[in-house]
Amino acid sequence: LGDVETSNSIADAMISYEDMSGLSLTDALSKLEAQHFVNVKYNADNESSIVNCDDWEVVSQSVTPGTVLDKTAPIELTCKQVYFQFYFDLAFDSNLFLATYDLDFYVDGKKIATIPHGEYYTYLMRAAVGDHEAVFYKTTDNSVKATKIFSVTNDGTFKARLHTNRNDIEINEFEILDSV
Repeated sequence: LGDVETSNSIADAMISYEDMSGLSLTDALSKLEAQHFVNVKYNADNESSIVNCDDWEVVSQSVTPGTVLDKTAPIELTCKQVYFQFYFDLAFDSNLFLATYDLDFYVDGKKIATIPHGEYYTYLMRAAVGDHEAVFYKTTDNSVKATKIFSVTNDGTFKARLHTNRNDIEINEFEILDSV
């Protein structure tokens, strides 16, 4: 009998499956690919289609962490969406007599833009599930401001009419729409 060759490469070996729970779907797929798993499927925990893997987090898996598998073993990841598209639709009233200043617009402490007085402004952002804070400051005096807290649970639109007075900013006709 001749010599039998064996290989200890990762492609031929059994692989210990690691826990993917809590990882973004993108990170979980990268980790599984690095371990050479080739039969990985994923789905949403609801009727949604997964378009952007970065917006989803792994909540369960078909394989128990620590199980030793062949690279062709089927693995299924179930995911929930944790980031959504959120649109801002802001109408800024023109006030020619008392308050013709611009507004600095912030979301969660990050400056988004300066909205010129009397201009219409729109903005699309990626937002995590949970409560967020929109703040509008008078550009020349940060003590003059208006704040709105809004919750993100799905794709949506923050719609409002902004109005300025000398020492006041009003957020009128405010509503959250369930679509972008």
